[in-house]
Amino acid sequence: MSTVNNNQTENRALKELNESFDMIGFSADWIYATWLVCGNQNIGIVIFENEDTSKYELIKFHHNDVTEDRVEKILFSGSPIEIITFALSERILKIS
Repeated sequence: MSTVNNNQTENRALKELNESFDMIGFSADWIYATWLVCGNQNIGIVIFENEDTSKYELIKFHHNDVTEDRVEKILFSGSPIEIITFALSERILKIS
């Protein structure tokens, strides 16, 4: 029964992300579920579905103007609900 409740909670969290934030893709690395939760495509914070680890990651990024590379820093990794809870507690997300 716990697995069913976890799946329902995760589905609600993903629904909230889909309703509240735009999905974006910057490159082949981010072709999966990636929500821009703060900023724009040059500098900001995204929630990224990392299929390699079966986790979601809250990533702060910016583009380096000199090298034209994307610089990324993982702020948190976990389930969708863990990501949302962390981001809300750090005042990164604002969901109405």
